[in-house]
Amino acid sequence: MVPERFYLKMEEHFLYVPYYDHHRRVRVLLPKGYHKDHWQHYPVVYMHDGQNIFYSKESYSGYSWKIIPTIKRHKEFPKLIIVGIDNAGTARLDEYSPWQASVGHTAQDRNTGGKGGEYGDWVVNTVKPFIDHHYRTKPEREHTLLAGSSMGGIITAYMGSAYPHIFGHLGVFSLASWFCEGDFLRFTHQHPIDRASRVFIQVGTNEGDDVDARYISNMNQAYIDCTLRYYQGLIRTGHSVDNIRLRIMANEIHHEKHWANHFVEFLQFSLIE
Repeated sequence: MVPERFYLKMEEHFLYVPYYDHHRRVRVLLPKGYHKDHWQHYPVVYMHDGQNIFYSKESYSGYSWKIIPTIKRHKEFPKLIIVGIDNAGTARLDEYSPWQASVGHTAQDRNTGGKGGEYGDWVVNTVKPFIDHHYRTKPEREHTLLAGSSMGGIITAYMGSAYPHIFGHLGVFSLASWFCEGDFLRFTHQHPIDRASRVFIQVGTNEGDDVDARYISNMNQAYIDCTLRYYQGLIRTGHSVDNIRLRIMANEIHHEKHWANHFVEFLQFSLIE
């Protein structure tokens, strides 16, 4: 099915990140008719790795999450605002984990991570207030979604637990919590998310890649194991199975093309069902 041909306006901002002393690009994809329907307010989806979600030419893998054609194609979705927050480039692993790596073959590998708490605070106390002030959002928890993949899955799950009053629905794709599994599980067990929140969890059976191999062997099993532990942790802390969607996908790899496909399911589960 060919997406309907209409233009979705995207606006670009650069917000100051104090812990890195630089300005970070944050892009805002507005729904069709945003500047005409002055009375309407919209749910917001916040997404990490902003370079990878809109345009394939910018994506690390050469393939984006196809957010724009997805929004155009699926008219059944309510109109919404998508906020893409660029990652920190070479400091991405540091910023997307609140804890230092518990795995790794070298001291340098094990010294990675630890900035995730500051990043989460920046998103909650700088990015979201900026978006709510400049755009007609529905700022309440139940209308605020957060999504990310791999290391972006760690920070998504962490922020869902750290700020359950802020984020109502989570999209956790190819969760890489093996990076800091003990700390991750302790935190998510001790900080339950809101029971009304919906959590979409996706993992493939062929997730491992050469970058991950620097840290741990048998990556395919590691991704499945940490995904199942997160799922079990949600249930142990009182989350309803009805508010969790777990997708373990045979032969899927660690790649944007699969996250793009499952992003549709995430929106369906979070916004419609």
